[in-house]
Parts: sequence; C-alpha cells; structure tokens
Amino acid sequence: MEPVEIIHGDLLLRPWRSGDADAVHRACQDPAIQRWTSVPSPYLPEHATGFVTGIAPAAWAAGTGAPFAVCDAGTGELLGSCGLVSIDRALDSAEVGYWTAPWARGRGVAVRATRAVARWAFDQLGMRRIVWQAEVGNHASRLVALRAGFRIDGRLRLAHPHPMGGPDGWIGSLLPADLPTPPDAPATPTEHPVDDGGPASPTGRPATPADDGAVVLDPLEVRRAAVFGRDQPVLFATTVDGEIRLRRPEDRDIDDLVVGCRDPESIRWTSVPDPYQRGDAEFYVRELAVDTWARGTGAIFAVADPEDRYAGTLDLRISPSTRPSRTSGS
Repeated sequence: MEPVEIIHGDLLLRPWRSGDADAVHRACQDPAIQRWTSVPSPYLPEHATGFVTGIAPAAWAAGTGAPFAVCDAGTGELLGSCGLVSIDRALDSAEVGYWTAPWARGRGVAVRATRAVARWAFDQLGMRRIVWQAEVGNHASRLVALRAGFRIDGRLRLAHPHPMGGPDGWIGSLLPADLPTPPDAPATPTEHPVDDGGPASPTGRPATPADDGAVVLDPLEVRRAAVFGRDQPVLFATTVDGEIRLRRPEDRDIDDLVVGCRDPESIRWTSVPDPYQRGDAEFYVRELAVDTWARGTGAIFAVADPEDRYAGTLDLRISPSTRPSRTSGS
C-alpha cells in the first residue's frame, strides 16, 4: 500500500520519518502514554528509532496498517500519532489507534485526526468498519472515540493486557454513516501522495482546526471521563470524634470487613452474602472496588477512623444513562 499524506484543516497526517525519532521518544516519556498504550516501558531512543524506521514503514509496505504522524500543518511540529494499527481486507475492517503528545493536549488533536483517518479509510480504502479498543478505565481514549462518532458496543477480554492494567477492554465501532461530516465541506480530507523530497509541511493552509460537525454526547459521559479518568480520591470529613477519611478499600481492611459483614444487622439490612466468607471480602476489595471505579459506574469507599482504621464502607452507584445522542452539523 502506497503511503499518503492527509491535510485536514490545521493538521497534516503523514507517514513517519527517521527525523521524528527524537520527538517520538520525548512524547513517549509521558506516563499516560506508557500506562495506556502498548509502547515499551521504559521507552528508550532505540524504541523510537525502530518504530519510525522499521515498524511503521513495514506496516505500509505490507498493507497491514497505516500509521500517521500527526503534525501541525503550518510548523511541522509533531502533535501525536493516529492511524490504522491493523487492516483486515477480508472483513473490510480496521482498528484505529492514537495518542497525543503531552504538549499538544486540549486542542482536539486526537478527535480530528481520528475522523480524518476514518474518512480516508472509508472513502479511499473501502473500509466498512473501524474498530476502537481500550482498556477499561482509559476514559480519555473513550471520550475521544465517542467524540469521533464511535459507538461503544461492549466489553471484551484483552488479548494482551497491560502489565499494570486489568484484563478487560472496551470495544467500539464506527461505520461510514456514523462519521460526522461538516456542513458545506468535502466528505474526504485532502489527500496527497507522499513526496519524500518535498517540504515537511504544506504552506498556505488554514491556520484553524477544521469543523468536523457536532457529535452531541450525553453530559454524563463527559463528566464520567473528567472524574473517573483520574485516581480515586481520598475524601475527608470532620465528626465529633475527629477527622474521618473515605478512601479506596485496601487489603489491610479485609479482616475487619469480614467481621463487619458477618454482623447480624449487616446481613439483615444489606445484600451481603450469608454466610460471608473471606473470599467475598477479597473480591470486594481487590476486584469489585477497582472495576467499579475503572468502568465509571460508581465509587466504593472504605470509611476509616482518625487512625485510618477500617470502620465501614460507603458505595456510590451511578444510574445508567440513555444512549448518547448523535447529530451531524453545527
């Protein structure tokens, strides 16, 4: 497959070059990129060089992927990475992957680049579906996918879980009809064959982002990403006996949790298993509390006394919302 460049508003998406290695290395020192993507950790200069000079061009040559460097169209500065990380010609399906450099966040780079790649894949490669996957808990990537038009269809067990993450992932899909098209604009971004001897970026292009149309999200999804995309906080409150704290349950709480949940009043008025076993407490602390926060469906807190000893639990559950609505246009 021949590499191409895509110009989309103030973004230039182009194949990776050997000169990108230093910027890639710098971007991939970011803890979030190392935590939520498949890049090596620690990320060394040789990893960046191997990616831009070996892995990326090999994917283009074999037709198995289409990795793009996302750059500022005016300055040529590297802003991120976006592309098709796998292409299945038998199904006319491909998977998208992206990251944004720390210095370029907050500008909608990943959303706009993802839409541009998807539009190119549908119109020029004849793809019928784009797939998105991310580890459960990666709310930043989930929000990008939703804003790009993806429907988050469900969960699946990950083939290659992150060493620091969980075993489950979210999966979403994008069909041609789902992709927002800006009003009074061509359906496909401007595409150019690659000219290795040409300038690093085009000139005379608009300096403002392209209007990709609107994807109206359920406000809960936006708030969910803002809250649950971070570590679970420790909350404090003052009582007549001193300051108490609400924190994530920990292994040191398990024995006290077992005692509390075997109390007849706990059994009478809550839904705890009866008889309550130590394994129930281990599941609650090590799996349920972690997964509930990662999914963004609630928060499970241990209530701790002024000496930080377990005193009880407090569960917050978020009621399911309706499916986010989507409209095209401004």
